[in-house]
Amino acid sequence: MITFSSARKKQRGFTLFEVLIVSGIMGFMLASIAAMIVSSMMTYDRATARTFRDTDAATALQAIVTDVREARYVNPLDACGSAVTEGDRLEIVFPENSDGREYFDRTTKDIDNPTYYYLSNSTGTVGASGTWLWQSGRRGTRCLAKDIKSVTFKKDSDIPKEILVSVEAYVKPRYSDANNDDQTTTTLTERAVYMRNYYEN
Repeated sequence: MITFSSARKKQRGFTLFEVLIVSGIMGFMLASIAAMIVSSMMTYDRATARTFRDTDAATALQAIVTDVREARYVNPLDACGSAVTEGDRLEIVFPENSDGREYFDRTTKDIDNPTYYYLSNSTGTVGASGTWLWQSGRRGTRCLAKDIKSVTFKKDSDIPKEILVSVEAYVKPRYSDANNDDQTTTTLTERAVYMRNYYEN
């Protein structure tokens, strides 16, 4: 025969100490899971930022090099717009477009319609500081890439008609610490030869 007192003993609940232990274990597990999720998000964000950064640098470099290779001549420029051996702006002069469509006279220079590459702010104003890479010329003004830390154009004195183009891009991950300057950069450099198919003039 089961008495009332023995039934109460069998239905006894958890003690406060047991509840605290279980709560502590569950809290530790939840904190570990949260830390893993945050770490995964930051890792993914850094990888995504690196991809965008590399793409921006490659896109900018390819656009510049493509124009340089088809140029009649090129000039690195300083902040005042004067031709120098090494500068952060580039002037490109193409052959003259004789019929306004597709034919280019390779023996002439279209000095009235040069194309410029330079860093500026979001407005594209020449001489303004910023991380936007702009192309300005006969096709209008357009932004090629953002988050470009620097561009350098350097003529090689030892090799005629060759210019060294360097593009450095950066992107700050979204989930980086506000107090931590978590900016890694990608620097791409390429040598390009201009006037490769043109006659000397």
